[in-house]
Amino acid sequence: MPDGSWAPTLLVYVFSNTDPEYINNLRFFVQFGMAPDDGVTYIIVVQEAEGQPTPELPMLPPNGRYVHHNNECYDWGTIGWVFSSGKANPEDYKFFIFMNSSVRGPFVPPYARGGTRWHDLFFNRLSDHVKLVGPTISCEGSPFEGNAKGEWRTNPHVQSYVLATDKVGLDVWLRDGNVFHCWSSMWDVIWHGELGSSLALLKAGFGLDSFMMRYQDVDWLDQANWKCNKQANPYGEFYLDGVSLNPFEVLFVKVKERVVQSDWSFALQAVKYTEWMEAQASGKPDVVSNVYRDDPKPFRYPRLAWMQARGPDCWDETYYLQQNPDLGHYTTKEELWGHFLRGGAYEGRGFRFTCPYDPMATGGVDTSGTGLAAVEGGTDAAAAAAQR
Repeated sequence: MPDGSWAPTLLVYVFSNTDPEYINNLRFFVQFGMAPDDGVTYIIVVQEAEGQPTPELPMLPPNGRYVHHNNECYDWGTIGWVFSSGKANPEDYKFFIFMNSSVRGPFVPPYARGGTRWHDLFFNRLSDHVKLVGPTISCEGSPFEGNAKGEWRTNPHVQSYVLATDKVGLDVWLRDGNVFHCWSSMWDVIWHGELGSSLALLKAGFGLDSFMMRYQDVDWLDQANWKCNKQANPYGEFYLDGVSLNPFEVLFVKVKERVVQSDWSFALQAVKYTEWMEAQASGKPDVVSNVYRDDPKPFRYPRLAWMQARGPDCWDETYYLQQNPDLGHYTTKEELWGHFLRGGAYEGRGFRFTCPYDPMATGGVDTSGTGLAAVEGGTDAAAAAAQR
């Protein structure tokens, strides 16, 4: 689509070189999130601090530019500085996206590419009623100035690593006077910016929205919904009602060094998708490799530890054999349990335990029977065939 066919849009991206993954997130965004003819003005704010080197920054398209700012005020205050310093005039734009370098994206499914800009996935959800949209909404609260015994804000809020609003929503924040203030305390930023931005719009009678499957068609003005997800941040691994976010669900996900080191699934997916997308963009897609087939042990260990902790006492070998008749050559429960640990638990084979498991009552992992070392040697021919 030709430049100029969309309403004037400003995107402010706050980059700080405070995590090894942040420069990778910026590079991904420049490569896959920006285009010279997408009708968006991009301002990349490079937060600078004494003694902190600035990495080599990727080249931007003509509609993007870097500006430099002392690493103070946190993200919300920095965005306010973009306006107060004259780097951008909010009167020139209808739509706004604010984001930071803690996230990687946009991740748009292949079947949804080409029909629209990724930005419009946000803007299409804005309306006369909804004035703030982001990948996720959290009901995790925060105390004023960090005093857990004092006043708390517990309103739902669009998490501010990526969010979109229009001129009406922005004007609410500018009139508020606190959202874009240069706060020196993180607690104040959370109170007035992270939670305060959503609260200001809610108090003005406007709704919120997100890409989360669970929160579609939720009325966030209804305070009955203000304890969503039992007030847990949806970004923790399994924190979203027992499952984790997905890059294709929410478009942008956190990719930080510690999150990758912790093997949180959405971050690992984002890193893997990055490898695939970069290979495709270079004209050399890799469709042959498979790290699981190269070495499945790291992927199996967490499940294996859980199964070993439960142990074979309540494991129903009769049911396992009924569900898997190809294992009829196994004659004892010990043999079937060993097969289950070696491969069956990871192949989609039917199994069941016949009693509940309380890890606190059992006193830890049961290492009797087939040990960890014993199950690393592989599986039988039938199990190997099932994996192909």
